[in-house]
Amino acid sequence: MTKKTVADRIWTLIGILGVMCIGIAIYLLAADIFKSTPAEEAQERWEEGRAKLAADDVKGALVDLQAAVDITGGLHPVYRTDLGIALLKSGKPNLAAAHWHNAFRLNPVYARPYGLLADLLESRGEKGAALAFYRAALALHPEPVPEGLPEKVIELKAGIEEVRAEQQAAVRDELRANPAALGAFLMLLLDELSEMGVAEDAPPRAGIEAALLAMGKQITDLPDLIERQRGAVSDRPESVLDRAGLGNLLLISGDFEAARTVFGEAIEISAKDPAALVGASLSDLVTGAAGIERIQQAAARLGKDPSSWLALGAADLRSDRPEPARKALFHALKINPAVPEVYRLLALSFTGDELKKDREAALRAYRRLLE
Repeated sequence: MTKKTVADRIWTLIGILGVMCIGIAIYLLAADIFKSTPAEEAQERWEEGRAKLAADDVKGALVDLQAAVDITGGLHPVYRTDLGIALLKSGKPNLAAAHWHNAFRLNPVYARPYGLLADLLESRGEKGAALAFYRAALALHPEPVPEGLPEKVIELKAGIEEVRAEQQAAVRDELRANPAALGAFLMLLLDELSEMGVAEDAPPRAGIEAALLAMGKQITDLPDLIERQRGAVSDRPESVLDRAGLGNLLLISGDFEAARTVFGEAIEISAKDPAALVGASLSDLVTGAAGIERIQQAAARLGKDPSSWLALGAADLRSDRPEPARKALFHALKINPAVPEVYRLLALSFTGDELKKDREAALRAYRRLLE
């Protein structure tokens, strides 16, 4: 056998190194292909956390569920909901509630966090607030509805009916004394919107129009109040509050065109007065006035009033703008998820065969809330 030359050995070494490099490249390529994505890693941690939670390993569950939330930047409502459950089990109910609130802000039609928050509120004795969230859970839950949930809603409604009636009477008295009292006006409007319904295919403005008329029927001395308020406007023609008060009374009496005229005069005195702005926006909606500028301004000004966002959604639907309407209506849901009219308008916004399931779900929610 002949001896290998130096050159032969060099070429042999190069060959070995080449094979090694190819092997390393194949390994790195395969590793890159098969390594977990952040979404997969988050799901794995979530599944592990849920398994630990089921086994009463709350400490371990917290670690995994928090990791799943962190990996997704806190933008996954299911992960936040389950993290809230683990936090509640670890004795941190306030943190749990914060995660549930964030969960339904991320997805306003996700039923589970509403029910969990309702349970917590009821355990604290906050029955009115608990009822609103139980109603939302009932409205949004797909079939089958959790056992006992419809009965829970009925039970709580019956339990607070007397207190609610007393509160409504006090607020009506406040509105009688000061028809421009915006808080009282909006509270009564929301009460009506939370309990009443109209035909499912009625025009977008129909729900708010019916609620305004229902408010008027609850005030038996309404004609006398209107005449008194006309006198106040005559005595103080530069008072925006007196005109806004007259406009409110005309709205709930059903004289929508006269109300719109009066609110227009109030806006000329003070374009920034919230009572005048809200009243003008509602009168614009129910009279079918062109444009939605004042309705948009009212919603922006009263960011935490669901009826203003509901009115904006109705105005967008009237203008054949379903996508902006849905955005406004989802905003209303985030503030108060138990207003039937919001779901009816959402159903009207889901047009076309591709949104049939969404439309059916919204109508199902509307019907459940009115049962």
